[in-house]
Amino acid sequence: MVEDGHLVGIIDWEGAGYFPVWWEFAALSIGLGEVDVEWKQTLRRYMPAEDREFWRIFYSLKWNYPKLDEVGHEFFQKSGLELPVVEASDS
Repeated sequence: MVEDGHLVGIIDWEGAGYFPVWWEFAALSIGLGEVDVEWKQTLRRYMPAEDREFWRIFYSLKWNYPKLDEVGHEFFQKSGLELPVVEASDS
């Protein structure tokens, strides 16, 4: 941003876009430590239950696959989808 011929700010558009209603909760729920505990608690308090459930499943599948936890296995069982088989690699 430029004001009176001087650079006064930078707008970072890297994460700009249209996102679903749960996106803010999802993006901000990945905390880096105890510093953001209050913020996470506030999000959880006001985020609708179905959106929290979506994120809980998404997080489980994204971070635990292929070694799924109980949430991931429950998702595949309820959905009727077949759990993909991942072949072991040599690396």
